[in-house]
Amino acid sequence: FEMLVYDATGAKKVESGFDLVYDKIKISDDQIIIFNSNQLTIIGSNGVERFSGNFEEGNILDVVKRGMNRYAVACNKGIVLIDLK
Repeated sequence: FEMLVYDATGAKKVESGFDLVYDKIKISDDQIIIFNSNQLTIIGSNGVERFSGNFEEGNILDVVKRGMNRYAVACNKGIVLIDLK
């Protein structure tokens, strides 16, 4: 997929490609969070992929930003914390 993100004035802010067949896309601060039931990708506002991974902890229900580079991934079997570098 190709993702294009524009600001309120119509100026292009992000252009990025990704291979994840997604269920949900969220924007949290300057990060784009893309996920389905067992895969997650986080793309920065510069279009660079910051995280991509599969989850065996159960189905992903939601992803919430918990700090500067920290995310909580709520799965049906528990919560997984991710720290980005």
